[in-house]
Amino acid sequence: MKRLALILVLLWPMAVLADGAVGYEAHQRGDFATAMREWKPMAEPGDSIAQYTLGVMYSKGQGVTLDEVEAVKWFRLAAEQSDPDAQNSPGLMYSQGKGAIEDNLQAYAWWSLAADQGHEGGALGKNIIRVLLTPEQIADAEKLSRKLCAKIPGCVK
Repeated sequence: MKRLALILVLLWPMAVLADGAVGYEAHQRGDFATAMREWKPMAEPGDSIAQYTLGVMYSKGQGVTLDEVEAVKWFRLAAEQSDPDAQNSPGLMYSQGKGAIEDNLQAYAWWSLAADQGHEGGALGKNIIRVLLTPEQIADAEKLSRKLCAKIPGCVK
């Protein structure tokens, strides 16, 4: 019995990688229904890459009905795990009023987190939206960014 448990422990990561590869390949060839079937079971327990990919799929209506609220949900779940691409995505969605009421403070806060990790899109978005905000709003957005950062493992602001 111990031997079987050891084999399962050793093979589990390979099975997860295989599932991710199948989802990735399906997505690349435009088979979004298969990609969704492969990625969603990985995303639900917390795989940040799968969560980000679901955000992309919901934001573009790939294999699912376009749902910007659902896209923001998946982007935020991935973003809360220190994924800079995912942190950039809520910034973009919020700035365009997609998935939420247009919210430049949220956009700035998420872009700030992405920029802090070296994400060029996050830095660009933060600088662009900065001109639309008052100094008081920038201070509020920075405070929000610090609050978001406090929930993210390894995030320092």
